[in-house]
Amino acid sequence: MTPWVLGALLACSRAPCPGRTPAAMVTASGGDSAPLCADLARSEAERKAGLTARPPLAADGALVLEYPVVSEACITTAPLDRGIDVVYAADDGRIVGAGCDRGPDDPVRCVRGTKRVLERLPVVDCADLVGGFLALDGPVTGPTARWFGRYAPLSGAPCDADTAGTVAGSLDVEILRGPGVSDEALAQITRGAQAYWAPHGLWLRAAGEPVAVVSEHLLSGKMHELAELRAQRPDEDERHLMRELVFRDLRTFVAEHALPVREHTVVLAILPWIGEPGSIAQQVFEHLRGLTLSPWGGALDEDLRRALDLPDRFTPIVLVSAAEAASLPTGTVDVTAAHELGHALGLPHAEPVGRLMRDGLHRCVPTLTEAEASALVGYSRFR
Repeated sequence: MTPWVLGALLACSRAPCPGRTPAAMVTASGGDSAPLCADLARSEAERKAGLTARPPLAADGALVLEYPVVSEACITTAPLDRGIDVVYAADDGRIVGAGCDRGPDDPVRCVRGTKRVLERLPVVDCADLVGGFLALDGPVTGPTARWFGRYAPLSGAPCDADTAGTVAGSLDVEILRGPGVSDEALAQITRGAQAYWAPHGLWLRAAGEPVAVVSEHLLSGKMHELAELRAQRPDEDERHLMRELVFRDLRTFVAEHALPVREHTVVLAILPWIGEPGSIAQQVFEHLRGLTLSPWGGALDEDLRRALDLPDRFTPIVLVSAAEAASLPTGTVDVTAAHELGHALGLPHAEPVGRLMRDGLHRCVPTLTEAEASALVGYSRFR
């Protein structure tokens, strides 16, 4: 990606904006929105002109720099005689970085994955904008804002306040919704995942609106069905027969959704259940909250890969049970979807208590270690 080194400027007329200038809407991660009157700089010359070509700033004004392609935006505030806020937004409007009250003595700041940069006079809540949205000509709309915006910080103290790994990027998420999963239940899971990953710099982007699927569960099998299979194929290993029975619906599901391979993408299927109530699967996988199939990290054993007829490369699939998410014990911090997304990107289970990738329930907000974050960055499995 080619860096852009740009001068900084804020200039604006009174709101409402004249017809020649678009209105900008800035939304913080918690959902509060503020309109601004913004000049728009689209050409390279306009972006570079900065302060030398524009009048002084207005308190309710801003300049929005728009790039022809998503790139690494590098902003210098060296020409300025006072501080400004510099807000970086991706092509879906997601604010992926903010430099607050940056003045002439601050170094150039570069942020990857930028489509627009907003520059304005400093505001108190500048840091709260990261994870929010920037839009022109009206409020922010779209599936990313709907399902991964307006998230609240996870409740609970951090398990380890001194350890926090950081990544920087975005991941496309194809959301699938099972029968009976309400908007509220869906948003609780998707926003909860974003709430965990936001402080670590990973932004989840909805590839579109949730797609309805007919599956209420994907692992099944009844004892009478297993008995019928034994009678039909008495010479086959019973473990093979059980695996075939339990995973039959999942095999059909992954054939439809895991291929073709989509780069920087994870399929997130939120179903009422993962294991059918009363089935062999539910007996074997009691209280199964999440399940991930990923080509990375070594979590997928070869027997299961063969049972599902999966190739070496496929799009990772994350399954989350809405029913199990709704019935977690009081005081539990729900990081099921965040944990499963870690598996989807290649992170294995971790043993120490208080780690995101530890299997089990958490009473505090678990840690993503610096080593795990460095591994994710090195894998390059998100944008």
